[in-house]
Amino acid sequence: MTISILDGAAFACFVLAWGGYAYVADHSGWAQGNLITTVHALRRRWMEEALRRENRIGDTRSPTHNDVAKFWWLRA
Repeated sequence: MTISILDGAAFACFVLAWGGYAYVADHSGWAQGNLITTVHALRRRWMEEALRRENRIGDTRSPTHNDVAKFWWLRA
């Protein structure tokens, strides 16, 4: 497999842009309002709230769910 010079240059530009954005997003004055920082804060808040709440997975299950699932092959 051969890669042309143009493909290599495009890949290098992509890597530089990606790395540059990550560096600027983490180390600049704009770091407070960027997408990565905002999503990280939202995920952290969501996980902290999920840890405080009671586990309610059992409440969402239908009482007849197992009965239906056992006989899925009987559908014709």
